[in-house]
Amino acid sequence: MCASYRNQAVHVFSRPALVAVAMTTAPSYRKDDVFSRFCFLQDVLANEFVFMPGHAAQDFDEGCSGLLRCGALSIYDGGLRVIEEEQDIIVFLRSVLEPFIETYQMVFRVLCEETFQTFTEKRFVPDVRAAIMKIILSGDARSYECLSSDTQKNALSALVRMRAASKSRVAEQTEYRMNRCAVRRICDTLGWTLQVKSSTLNESLGSLNLDVHTLPYTGFTAWHLLLKRFLARHARIFGEISL
Repeated sequence: MCASYRNQAVHVFSRPALVAVAMTTAPSYRKDDVFSRFCFLQDVLANEFVFMPGHAAQDFDEGCSGLLRCGALSIYDGGLRVIEEEQDIIVFLRSVLEPFIETYQMVFRVLCEETFQTFTEKRFVPDVRAAIMKIILSGDARSYECLSSDTQKNALSALVRMRAASKSRVAEQTEYRMNRCAVRRICDTLGWTLQVKSSTLNESLGSLNLDVHTLPYTGFTAWHLLLKRFLARHARIFGEISL
């Protein structure tokens, strides 16, 4: 229930957050490169957020506009630049999408294993969850939200939509077959890392009076406080939103 509450609030930030993540993972800060990565992220996360088909350019402009208005971004000679003094905004927006992207990466990583070359819809959730639990216990995952069956199913749907997996009916069961090379390419392109040192992240969130180390453990409470304080600071951009 707490994750559902948080996810509803995330829609307020979805477009500027996608721009922030696109800037992190694009090969350069050229506007064309960032837009290309933005479109890729929209395609991957299409089941998580509501986007109008064919409106990627408008969505990108809306995300950039929000960042420009709050002083976090400048545009120069066809490129985008993060304003250092407002880096906490970019850090926050990237952290908004981190649970989704980490879950997708974990699912893609698991589905690249040989044992998942083919599998039935019935076995998908229990088998993927068991594999991800091993990753969590090894310390290679930051969030237990990787165990969300809804997000895992959305990740699989993304692979089918992007033609990295095929879906068919076999013996009255739905069966999936992975194209592991394509899945690896998508996972590599997703390329999600915060790329911000812990000290920098602490400093950025410190301006909102929150310690980054509390976020994975306090969950709902931390996100609630973070959203309220962020919105209070930038009410002129996001308007009056009650949390």
